[in-house]
Amino acid sequence: MARTADRSLQATTTRRTERPDVVPPVTDLCSLAMTSVWGECPPLPRAVCDRASAHAFSLGRQVVADDLFLVAVAGLDEAHPARQALAAEQIDEDQLLSLVRVRGDGAPAVPLTFAPAYFQLEGRAQGFAAALGDGRVTPEHVLLALLWDPGSSSSYLLWRLGVPRERIIERLRDLGVPTPRAPLPEQRQIEWGPRVWFDRTEVRSVVDYLRARIPPGTRWGFNYADDRAWAIAEAQVDLPALVSAAIGGVGP
Repeated sequence: MARTADRSLQATTTRRTERPDVVPPVTDLCSLAMTSVWGECPPLPRAVCDRASAHAFSLGRQVVADDLFLVAVAGLDEAHPARQALAAEQIDEDQLLSLVRVRGDGAPAVPLTFAPAYFQLEGRAQGFAAALGDGRVTPEHVLLALLWDPGSSSSYLLWRLGVPRERIIERLRDLGVPTPRAPLPEQRQIEWGPRVWFDRTEVRSVVDYLRARIPPGTRWGFNYADDRAWAIAEAQVDLPALVSAAIGGVGP
């Protein structure tokens, strides 16, 4: 999310102005956005969800992608083994934010949008909670779920930092956290196609169209640049045709 070149990181990042030194508390607007998606009880730990969403607002993002969940785990209370495992590899919240920061565009629209990879993350975390614990999803299950996707933005960030995912698993085990006995899926190289640009007002239509038509497991994403937006996907996806169809209202 290993993913090749910085082009893959561009699927979720652009430049931004300096962020506040302290992550702002979750505002009423942010709480409303999360409640509209999850209800009163999100599938993932509330502390992780709140922090990831607060980062999205602080960074001017409309999309809460998996990289922000890794940032959120790294910023949890020091009592959490998940944070301890990352800290043992010299990974902290500020370091990760320096790699994912984007240019602020003001408060995103409500409700927040979640990248397709989020729902895969949620399912993996729930699976680990059921197989390794009592069914309650913990930050450690979230971290395992992030590590278990070799093509995720989070896995790519760790690769950029030179930290093997296997070493974080070992750190969790040393801390007494149950982990899967199976080996981690191998990271694969991804060839990304070019960005496809369109008007920012078309974002919702384009994203909904792409989400319904790009095959599961295919890496893709989008972001903003002023009043324009762009999408990116693996090279085998005919993204220009899909974006054109979305804007032109072609298809069911």
